Amino acid sequence: MRNVAASIKEKLKQQARAQRVTMDFMLIRYANERLLGRLAASRWADDYCLKGGMLLPAWNDGEMFRPTADIDLNGLVDGDLGQFREMVLGLCDMTADELGYDDGIEFQRETVDERYQREGGSDGGKIVLSAKLHTSRIPVRIDVSFGNPVTPSVVHGEYPCLFRADKKAPLPQPLIHMYPPETTVAEKLHALASFGEFNTRTRDYYDLHVLLNKFEFSDEVLAEAFKRTFAKQERDLPEELPALSDEYAQANASVWQTFNANTNLRDDIPDFQDVIRGIRDRLQAPLELSRGGGQMQRLG
Repeated sequence: MRNVAASIKEKLKQQARAQRVTMDFMLIRYANERLLGRLAASRWADDYCLKGGMLLPAWNDGEMFRPTADIDLNGLVDGDLGQFREMVLGLCDMTADELGYDDGIEFQRETVDERYQREGGSDGGKIVLSAKLHTSRIPVRIDVSFGNPVTPSVVHGEYPCLFRADKKAPLPQPLIHMYPPETTVAEKLHALASFGEFNTRTRDYYDLHVLLNKFEFSDEVLAEAFKRTFAKQERDLPEELPALSDEYAQANASVWQTFNANTNLRDDIPDFQDVIRGIRDRLQAPLELSRGGGQMQRLG
């Protein structure tokens, strides 16, 4: 009898070598994708949309261009962390018969735990659990928020998972709700404004660099996304952004280099000063619009 879990683990090892990433990276990505598969097949499929780093494959033809450990979800209906925990337990209980396929992974319901609850601008929190693939135990972390505004609208589509084109045992692509790029840019901007010169979220610069160079954005739609996102968090739109200053770029150049050792940019890492200037220049106009068209000080 074929050992599905052992077979998939061996395929993950091969992909890790081919992509020059760690086995832990591949295991976490696989576990996160298979939890999304369960969400897509469940009665909660329309209650949540995917956000955060797990969106990168959806924008990059299935490629995960940087490590990400968490699944980030936005609740599209009213809810709380307790209800979300019950949903996660329900996903753990789903069988191969219910899914219509065997992905070899077991999400262990006895390990499901609330790590923290967040209240304020975006209610929510974090759930942690463990998954098992053959002999490997994989940490799974899910961050959820409720009621974040989505601009211009939620995207519904197939998520490009690993092994979707496998010749022997292809896995179906989950059909899920996802953030549009505009809302992702707005939330990244909010993080930069919140943490300022003390920002340690290097991934946000990477994501903004990738998004702003990949998509043609409307300044008007970005401006609306900025207004709605900052209003939800009860924060004024920024007049200055120390996290996009030349001084910040100079002080954190080595951090940027280290971060990109594990991204697709590793063979030709762009200068951090150029990255920050590019983000700053592109966001200037929509930020001015979001503040009513008034003249702004230069960002950074």
